[in-house]
Amino acid sequence: KTFELLNSDNRKILLYLFDHLIRVSENSRINMMHLDNIAVVFGPTLMRPSKLMIANSASNQPSSASGSVMATDLDQMSSELQGSMYQCQVVLACLKLRQNGMLK
Repeated sequence: KTFELLNSDNRKILLYLFDHLIRVSENSRINMMHLDNIAVVFGPTLMRPSKLMIANSASNQPSSASGSVMATDLDQMSSELQGSMYQCQVVLACLKLRQNGMLK
C-alpha cells in the first residue's frame, strides 16, 4: 500500500531498479548475489530514514556523564542495527513480490 503512495515517476524508477536487481540475482551461482544478499547491500540505502528522523534522534540524546553517553551510544548503535535489519527485510519482501509478479 505504501508503494502505491509514491508518485508515478518514483514508482517506475523503483520497479526498474528492482527488475535489474532481480536479473543480477539470476546469476547468483556466479556472483553470489542472491536476493537476500542484494537486500543486505541495498536495503539501508533504499530505505534510509528521512533527515527529519535523523535530526530528531540526534536532538534526543542526553548530555551527561560519560558512562551515560556510552550507554546512549550503544543504544543508538543497537537501534541503528535493528533499523538496518528492518530495511533489509522490507527490500527483500519487495524484491520477492516483484519477482513473483505481485508488485506492479
